[in-house]
Amino acid sequence: MKSREEECAAYLREKEAYRRCLTQLKNKWETYGRVAGKVVLPEATDEERRLLSGLVGRALTGSPLSFLASDFEKGLQKTRFAPVSLQGVLEIYFGQPLQTQKDRRLAKEKQRAAFWSRLLSKVESRYGPDAAAVCWIQRMRQEKTAGYARLMRLYEEDPGEALRVAQAVADALMRLDFGASGSLARAALPLAVFAAQITGNPHFFDRGTPPGDMLTQAMASLQGVEAPQDAYRWREWMQSIGIVPDTVSSLVHVYGIVLHTPQETHPAFRAFCERHESYVVTLEALGGITAARPLAPAVYIVENEMVFCCLIALLRHKNAALICTSGQPRAAALRLMDLLGVGGYPMYYNGDMDPEGL
Repeated sequence: MKSREEECAAYLREKEAYRRCLTQLKNKWETYGRVAGKVVLPEATDEERRLLSGLVGRALTGSPLSFLASDFEKGLQKTRFAPVSLQGVLEIYFGQPLQTQKDRRLAKEKQRAAFWSRLLSKVESRYGPDAAAVCWIQRMRQEKTAGYARLMRLYEEDPGEALRVAQAVADALMRLDFGASGSLARAALPLAVFAAQITGNPHFFDRGTPPGDMLTQAMASLQGVEAPQDAYRWREWMQSIGIVPDTVSSLVHVYGIVLHTPQETHPAFRAFCERHESYVVTLEALGGITAARPLAPAVYIVENEMVFCCLIALLRHKNAALICTSGQPRAAALRLMDLLGVGGYPMYYNGDMDPEGL
């Protein structure tokens, strides 16, 4: 046998003209936790006026149509469904329990607290309560730093994924052997290999990904330093920690600049200069370079490849020094410019008036 609330909800569901009113009543209940305020219906239809006037017991005129929410509840108690609970009717009508905003907030806080407890428990059980990874998690939760914002964005999208990523970052910190003081053991390892060993995914800790950024912020926090913001400084910092990022895809086009190792002029790059040909140098190749010497008094830097090629064609048999960044300078270009800067050579830049050039 149906309850009064079920019968009332079924009746209201048959009349589409009640829907806008009931939607507002539901929203008000979820805001205040009770029947409160006014129901206001702009551009009300004749059917809405007729049905709602009959329910509240007076003619509803004017535009927009409006009446007290409590009048609707009182009207229900004068129908054949009385006594009836408006809350019960709304829950059956919309097919879900009514929750106030405060209830929702408390439920979210409870779920978030359970997430942190579960994460902390998993990492503590694996590494012990004094582990650096545990220190990182506690700092994140208490200070809302060291990757907190990134983790919470992941949590809002998928709590399970957020837990998996945080555990992987914790595993990475322990693999790097961070001590409680932020010290760590150096063990030069390519970032892709390091990520694959921990997660099976060589790109898991790439810069710009949520796990990669969280790992960077976690390591910086444990070392008590500011996390590097640009790619070049990030690469340098990662190498100082013992993790070698991708050094092959970062490259720069060069003409008329001789590169030196600690022992000699690099024979390959010297040959390009002697033949008046441009060459490409990667960040990996620059790793063993300690100095750069241009064949001209100054170095001219362009970001456009066609401009670079035209300049080489014009200056091929003259002493000139050129660099092409191919848009925004990558780490290899910045490293080469650093070497030239240490040598005291002036550099002049020309680029397009677009984001890459600027």
